[in-house]
Amino acid sequence: MPGSGPVPGRELGMRTVGRPVPGLGPLESAIMTAVWAARRPLTVSDARKRLDYRARHGGEPSYSTVMTVMNILWRKGLLSRAKDLLDGHPRAWWYEARVTREDHLAAVVRRTLDCASDPTAVLDRAVAPARTDRDR
Repeated sequence: MPGSGPVPGRELGMRTVGRPVPGLGPLESAIMTAVWAARRPLTVSDARKRLDYRARHGGEPSYSTVMTVMNILWRKGLLSRAKDLLDGHPRAWWYEARVTREDHLAAVVRRTLDCASDPTAVLDRAVAPARTDRDR
């Protein structure tokens, strides 16, 4: 039985869409990636159709699961929501990113550096070229 997570092989620009976003769970990451890529408000149904994610059973996550996770992302401040934004869905919530992917990642980096006894050393190592075993 395949595990839950991103569907391999899908691409967005030069990066793999299925690559998890640090600081988010797998489904949170897939939802935020879909919302960021859309660049417009999405309903739960719209977001669900755009997901690059498979549930543990190998199928798409249920509508109620996606709705619950989008509500969690709204409570975390990553999504904003409003009703009756676009025609045809008067009762649906429309969700939009409150932060860019870059701002979210910058916040994750800041929280990570706040945990380090020597943030400069951590940052230096993070941006330095990867070392091989031969270089050590």
